[in-house]
Amino acid sequence: MNSAVIDKFQATQMKDKVADVRPGETVKVHYKIREGGKERIQIFEGLVIGTKAIKSFQGSFTVRKVVDGIGVERTFPLHSPWVTKVERVKSGKVRRAKLNFVRGYALSRRFKLKDKGVEGTIWEEIKAEKEAVAEEQERHEEGIVEKTEVAENPETSENEPDEAQEPVTNDESPEQGTEPVGEEKTPDSETESSN
Repeated sequence: MNSAVIDKFQATQMKDKVADVRPGETVKVHYKIREGGKERIQIFEGLVIGTKAIKSFQGSFTVRKVVDGIGVERTFPLHSPWVTKVERVKSGKVRRAKLNFVRGYALSRRFKLKDKGVEGTIWEEIKAEKEAVAEEQERHEEGIVEKTEVAENPETSENEPDEAQEPVTNDESPEQGTEPVGEEKTPDSETESSN
């Protein structure tokens, strides 16, 4: 019974679009970091030196980079909600599944992988895409609802001007004797009586 509950929970936590990283690829991992009450995204760029159980929920990959002559390795779970995006920068040609020998070449300038020529790819969190699509559909539905409400309202007719529209004025040529549109003509009693 416990395994059924665990499997059900894992199914809800698995990502739909998982990064297809392989050893020898240089990747940028966008990782969410929480510091106090703030969240920020930190980018960790390095060489993938190994992967583990890619097709299961416990799948992970190890990324290595050299900072000031010191090798830094970090293991990222594939289905972690903290990993928001994985970008492939370039892919190197390798003949091993685990590149543990790279640790011996930390400072060597001679160590360089041949480029396979595979195009860069970005694996983003699918939830963000789903939210954007849902928001767009809501806006579209609201627009349709507003249009149908305006069409179904019998009180307003097409001949009556909208109250929301501002009156259009024509102030370009006052010398020609044209009066601004939208202003009412009010006769002055003083000017009429003097004539």
